[in-house]
Amino acid sequence: MSGATTVRDALFGGADGAAARTELGSRLADLGTAIPPLVPVSDIADALWELIDLPFGDIVRGAWERHRSITEAEERTSAMSGTVERVRLGSHTVQVEHRPRLEFDVAGATLPALELQLLISLTFEAVVLTIADGRIREIAPARGIGDLSIAAAGRPIVERRLVEVTVPALLPSVGPSHGAPSSPGRAHSKARE
Repeated sequence: MSGATTVRDALFGGADGAAARTELGSRLADLGTAIPPLVPVSDIADALWELIDLPFGDIVRGAWERHRSITEAEERTSAMSGTVERVRLGSHTVQVEHRPRLEFDVAGATLPALELQLLISLTFEAVVLTIADGRIREIAPARGIGDLSIAAAGRPIVERRLVEVTVPALLPSVGPSHGAPSSPGRAHSKARE
């Protein structure tokens, strides 16, 4: 199965990290006054580069865990110990929006560097999940097509359309499967969502 497995790979096609960071820095510099003057654009580009190293599996897992067919299978298998169900979700689209805010410490003060909008729309033909004992036990590999964009100050920084994406086989995280959707995490010690 081929295709990008992370947001970063989808947006930059597996490009060399240094070249992609330079491209990202150039696009950020085009934002002009949206970038605070005390924070180097290269620092913002580095933080954003780390932020978008987000696996598609983490993005879609939360949506699939909340799907009615999955929660119903979890209820049935929870009620009957040892029962295993395979649930096939047909053609569907998962849409996600994250609004991380990058902040930097400069001379002991926290400066908001940039508020971002990350939009992801992934369409899958089908995915199969295995449910046992009231929990998702496995998610089969899935392939889809995605549209992705990152914007700041109402202006696009980078966009890609009709990118092939791959969600490798996943084993769920420990704990109940009805958690909040995964978030991109912290790109910098002060990046916040």
